[in-house]
Amino acid sequence: MVELIEADERGALVLPPGVVPPGTRFSIEPMGDDVVLRREAVANHCSWPEREERIARFRAFLATLPAGGPIPLEATRREAIYSDEDDLGIA
Repeated sequence: MVELIEADERGALVLPPGVVPPGTRFSIEPMGDDVVLRREAVANHCSWPEREERIARFRAFLATLPAGGPIPLEATRREAIYSDEDDLGIA
């Protein structure tokens, strides 16, 4: 079955859902009046999820954290984090 696709105002080719999985990468090879799209093998390609999915994952992570108030101000002071012995080896 042959389907007709059309470039949008940005020049992007929009394929009907289910034709290729989202995130599939192609190389483009012009051949006269034709354009050949070749699916690229993606071994180590790191693809970031869409913004909405990243937000949902972050909110799900936050939901796993124990309930509690903010960190006490004294816990953020240098003296609470480092001892004198940690200070560049000077005791």
